[in-house]
Amino acid sequence: MSAAAEAIDVGQSVHAKAQAHEAQVIGSLILRPSMLDDVSEVIGSEDFYSPKHSLIWDAIGRLHDAGSAVDQVSVADQLGRDGH
Repeated sequence: MSAAAEAIDVGQSVHAKAQAHEAQVIGSLILRPSMLDDVSEVIGSEDFYSPKHSLIWDAIGRLHDAGSAVDQVSVADQLGRDGH
């Protein structure tokens, strides 16, 4: 395999892993939204590789800040209200 092909392969692997880890963080916060304050001290929407995950993170934060329930349905509704 050429060096360029290896670089592309590694880049795709990093991309896939980043997306998987981001999805795990988001899923964890939907299961335990009370952890958002602690997690948001370390992670912000700008830290996400995937723009979609950044939008979901922001939606979770808006719901949490408003004192609303954070679950799959409310996050999807918030994304719709945000125009996504």
